[in-house]
Amino acid sequence: MSIDNMENIGQIDIEKLTYEEAFDMMKALVDQLENGQVNLEESLKLFEDGTRLYRHCNAILEKTEMKISKFNEYKEEVEVD
Repeated sequence: MSIDNMENIGQIDIEKLTYEEAFDMMKALVDQLENGQVNLEESLKLFEDGTRLYRHCNAILEKTEMKISKFNEYKEEVEVD
């Protein structure tokens, strides 16, 4: 997924992005906000898009954490037997 054209992020199905793709896009949005070259309206749009990307990344991390936790529980059960 290319991050070259950040104007069309609203048209991207964020749920299909990998963690790395979404994180890279979020970093690019932050860079745009930090450079100070966008107007207030565009800043708000970038913030909203960044929030959507953040939520997606966070959901992926939570799912991964649950998988690891379940694996560790299973591992402990096997070691006890």
